[in-house]
Amino acid sequence: MSENRLIMLSDLIINDCADSILDSIGVIEEVYYPGSPPEECGECGNAVMEEVEILGTMDIPLFWECQSCDKLHLMSPRIFTEKQLIKAHGTWTVPNAWGRKDPSEFN
Repeated sequence: MSENRLIMLSDLIINDCADSILDSIGVIEEVYYPGSPPEECGECGNAVMEEVEILGTMDIPLFWECQSCDKLHLMSPRIFTEKQLIKAHGTWTVPNAWGRKDPSEFN
């Protein structure tokens, strides 16, 4: 695993008309993985995962993200995660406030 990533909820939305925030970001499973990631991604079989923290929720990661296909896997129960994501709905930031990295430092 590499380091934690901090991202905006709005950057994850793939379906604006979904019934829940988790559905809108493509997380439909009930299974969650506290403490350690799944042994492999259920989508592509890759075993390399990275922790993902969502800006505006908690100060801890909420998801494991597959580094091959970007599929998100829950770290906590679905209901708990949904409540945390509701707090981030509508959160925004000013990109210029984050400073600028040299492109060679991009992931």
